[in-house]
Amino acid sequence: MSFAYIVIALILVFIVYKYFQGRNLPSISVKEAKEILKAKSALFLDVRTPGEWNEGHVSGALHIPLQELSGRISELEKHKNRDIIVYCRSGNRSSSASQILLKKGFKVKNMTGGFMSW
Repeated sequence: MSFAYIVIALILVFIVYKYFQGRNLPSISVKEAKEILKAKSALFLDVRTPGEWNEGHVSGALHIPLQELSGRISELEKHKNRDIIVYCRSGNRSSSASQILLKKGFKVKNMTGGFMSW
């Protein structure tokens, strides 16, 4: 097998892995998230960039960009017993953030559709 075939195979494996990576995450629809927001029973975590945050966000949400999450996870410790609704623009970054938080023992739900669906 040539080197090019190996590279193509690795790229395909990576794409398939990324596609299925977030499929087993606990998730929540935008409609359900809006009901939870009214009840104030969960923390909303926005993992988008500062520019995206400044363009609009869920009222009362905490903003920790995905690239900063691992270094700032201690800010969430006081919320460990609450549900955390994680969202980004479309749902990709929030899937990654949700996996990080799940591995640390947080109760997380990924908001499907992201802020674009809000």
